[in-house]
Amino acid sequence: MRWTEDNKETLLRLIFETQSFVIELDKIADAWPGDEKPTTKALSEQLGKYRKPGCSVTFSAVKKGKGGGAESAPVTPRKRRKSAKAKSSPVAESEGDDQSADA
Repeated sequence: MRWTEDNKETLLRLIFETQSFVIELDKIADAWPGDEKPTTKALSEQLGKYRKPGCSVTFSAVKKGKGGGAESAPVTPRKRRKSAKAKSSPVAESEGDDQSADA
């Protein structure tokens, strides 16, 4: 078998269709040879061409900030939204008023 451009593309496409793994884009960008290195966004967009919806391949990139690699502050969880069922209805309010009046 010869590794033509079509065969290389087929290999990449089949890897994305049949395998489950995480690609660490920041490591690829750091290891890229030469002075002109791709960004993690550029790598993600290029590799995303081979990924089909529902495949198990994910991309990860650690955002580098001013902190010199220090972890960011923990995020406070968001409050849960009240569902429509949780809102009191006039029937429930009148039943609650009757019970408090009886006590």
